[in-house]
Amino acid sequence: MNELTGIQNLISETRGSRVMPCTAWLAAAMLCLAAVCACSKAENTYSSTPAYFAYVGTNTVPQLNKALNSSGQYCTVKQDASHFIFTSTTGQDVTNREAIQNYRNFRLGLGVGLIVGLPTIPEMGADVPRVVCFDLACPNCWESDHRTLELTLHEGGTATCHRGCQRGYDLNNQGLVTTGAQGRSLYRYRVTYVPYTLRVVNQ
Repeated sequence: MNELTGIQNLISETRGSRVMPCTAWLAAAMLCLAAVCACSKAENTYSSTPAYFAYVGTNTVPQLNKALNSSGQYCTVKQDASHFIFTSTTGQDVTNREAIQNYRNFRLGLGVGLIVGLPTIPEMGADVPRVVCFDLACPNCWESDHRTLELTLHEGGTATCHRGCQRGYDLNNQGLVTTGAQGRSLYRYRVTYVPYTLRVVNQ
């Protein structure tokens, strides 16, 4: 933690000094506040809802592979009794669950499914866009009356809650609400991707 290191150094430097002690402690307090704000921002970025999914060999699933490597493309991940289903706005791929290691331990967020893809623009502080993962369920309908309503994916990187609150969400901009009533952004999960392995681990 760079902020905490800075606080410790500042306190060490001012011990035994009679020069402007109040100013030094005020600076330390401000650094501490900045550290707390930074941690809060990181915590608010990702949902506290547990999610776990891993897939090795994403290049063998065309819809998933396109979403992970093409800017502005997204794919949903769902499951039924025996398959994982990967759906984009242009097609669908189905994989036997038994062929995926540890599939019994997977948890797709609230249970409806996941949305994964590559935004068109990088987030603040990043040099390039990185793969993101959202819950496929509408967060506002879930928080208002605990309904897990599936979002509809659209071309251009948006998703809409047609079955419930009618809000639209921008997948290219952190899942923020862009149409309909004001509300919270999509539930977001921690995800890593290196060719050709996708891991969603949010605990």
